[in-house]
Parts: sequence; structure tokens; C-alpha cells
Amino acid sequence: MLARPCKLLAVVLGSILVTILGIILWAVNWKGLKELLPDSVASSRSLSLINKKVLLYAERPEGFGWSPDETRIVVAQGLSILLYDLQTPGEGKLIYQMQTYGPYAEDVRISSISWGSKNVLAVSSVFDVECDVGLITLSGVEVSEWREERCSPQWLADGQRLVYAGIGGVYLWDTQTGSEEKLFDNGDDYALLGEDQVVFSIMGREPGLPSAEPGLVLYNWRAQRLLQLTKGEADRFPTVARNEYVIFVRGGFFAWEPKQTLWFVHIPTGEQGHLLSEECFKPAVSPSGRYLLCWTKAAEQDKYALTLFDLELERQKPTQ
Repeated sequence: MLARPCKLLAVVLGSILVTILGIILWAVNWKGLKELLPDSVASSRSLSLINKKVLLYAERPEGFGWSPDETRIVVAQGLSILLYDLQTPGEGKLIYQMQTYGPYAEDVRISSISWGSKNVLAVSSVFDVECDVGLITLSGVEVSEWREERCSPQWLADGQRLVYAGIGGVYLWDTQTGSEEKLFDNGDDYALLGEDQVVFSIMGREPGLPSAEPGLVLYNWRAQRLLQLTKGEADRFPTVARNEYVIFVRGGFFAWEPKQTLWFVHIPTGEQGHLLSEECFKPAVSPSGRYLLCWTKAAEQDKYALTLFDLELERQKPTQ
């Protein structure tokens, strides 16, 4: 009668022993197992800037925009827009000269440019705190009425719809139909991510986003979902790389803060890293995420250099 319970007990103890041995073997071989996992699990990736190259100099940081194929850029200089070919460096070609009138005409300047997939430039001009947006071809022809009290235009991938900041929020404008839709309440310090997401900075509490803290947030305006990326009032001027990294300027906004430097945050993991110790104004990643352009302080006094970097993706070995 006791033989059957003893046999059963032996089977149970044997199963437990096999399980323990399996766990030990799994732990011993975990290092090898990690090599078989996807990169997102087995290791993290980090960004770095290499191959620094100065393209041109200016009196102050001006607006600029990448061509969709990354071979050319347009750069604002006061009321002018110049076209530069990155494959054949040289003087820029003047493609547009804004006409202004009145006693304050000399105080107007072009502040930002976005180059759309249909080779139309969305341009914002600024005077004091007032800003207007217009559409201009590469031959310098204005193809729309200037939209008043609109700033910081950014094209969506279709080259037809345009996002910009306006009074009380950020708007989506269909340039073909003329329809305008308010996306969310916030200022003009933002970067698009895909068709329905935006990264923007929050300086203080936002009434429309009560759960958000000062810093950078990712917001899906269709699903109305919010993801806090960084915490800090001095995190500003975001630009998106490879649809998973946000490069941004940290510091330098308040007089008591250290000078501004360039950082990144990895959206899926929240990991942050330092990119550049130099001051970097108006950072902008190229469409493919291969390059980064920004204005840096030049060695010459009171000059700024439009500086090109290769944006390298490095694989980091997993922590042992």
C-alpha cells in the first residue's frame, strides 16, 4: 500500500529537481540567449554626432529647411531665401525676396521654412511677436495668400496638408481644400511625428493637458493620448529622428541656467543621452534621419555657423 505513494512522491521530487536544473541552465545560458533576441530587447541603441562640417556663416540663427531628398537646403537671410546644393558647395542661389513696406519693414524677417514633398516652401515671416505663413515655389512665386497670425509651418508627408501654430493652439490646414482644423492647445515649439502625433515642449501647466508636466511630451491628437518624454522647463526645440528619437535643446532658457546643449530621448524606452556640448540653435534632422543641421557659435565674434553633422546610430552592448 505504501509503494504507490512513495512512487508518486519520487515522481514529484524528480519533477521539482528537473525544474530547478532547468532554471540553473537557463541562468547560465542567458548571456547566449540574449544574442538571439531582437536588438530592442537584447541591447539599446544610442545616437552620436560625427563628421562636423560648416556650410555657411550668418549674423544670427536664421530659418532653414531640408529638401525631401536631402541634397539641398533653403536658408533665410533677413527677407531673402537662398538655395544651397550640398553636393556642390558654393554660394547660395537667391530664389525669393520678400517685399515689405512701411516704417517697420526693416524689422520683418523670415523665421522658418518647411520644404514639402511637392517642392513648395511653407514660409513664416515674423515682426515682433506677430507671424504670418505663406506658400512659395522654388522659383520664388507666391502661390497663396499669407495667413495672418500663423507660425512655424511643417508639411505632412503628402505635401498637401500643413500644420502650423496659431492663436490658441496648433492647426491643420489643407492647402487644396482650404479647410482648417484645430488639433490641440499649445504654442509653436513642436515637431511632427507621423500623421497624427506631435512632440512639443511645455513650460508650465497646460489647462487642456492636466496630466502633463513641464518638459517634452508626445501627443496623439486623434486618440488624445499623452506620453511624458522629459521633465524640465528648459527642454525645448524638439526635432524627430528615425521616428523613435527626439533631439532637443536643454538649458540656457533662464539666465541662471547653464548654456544650452543638445540631448536626445529614445521614445520607446525613455532613455536619454547627451549629443553636443556646444550651443545649438534651431536643430533640424533631415527627412531620413541621416543628418542634423543646427546653428552653432562661430569662432568669429558675433557670427553663427550653419553646421552639418552625420547622425550615427550606435549599438550599445547590453549590461552584463
